[in-house]
Amino acid sequence: ASMQKKKSSRGRQSMLPRMSGESTPLHLSSSPSPSRKPTRNTGRSGGRKSISNNRRQSFVPPPQPPQKSDPRPIGEKAYQNSCMKKLLQYLMSAGYDHPVSLKTLARPSGKDFSNIVTFLLRQIDHTFHT
Repeated sequence: ASMQKKKSSRGRQSMLPRMSGESTPLHLSSSPSPSRKPTRNTGRSGGRKSISNNRRQSFVPPPQPPQKSDPRPIGEKAYQNSCMKKLLQYLMSAGYDHPVSLKTLARPSGKDFSNIVTFLLRQIDHTFHT
């Protein structure tokens, strides 16, 4: 037996239980609030309307201008290899005191990554401590 929901022209089915003989879903109150009109789906797109559709919700941040995309082709192997070669060259010329190779840079262990990042940060801030 398949448990598919029946599609209705009225929109989304209510998850509230129905009383026997009732054709509409149960409402939490027996009569609508006098300050609010009951909502009905009239077949137009958009479904339910918010009670406060003219107020901005406080948890929604204001729209930001579109961010510029990163122009670097970071998904390309050739670009990645080029970056690893430049990093290896820099580490060797700057006096990095741990063994390092292109293979190490391609798949660094957690310790290798930590050592490299600590070394690079100390190049910028000589007082940096881990």
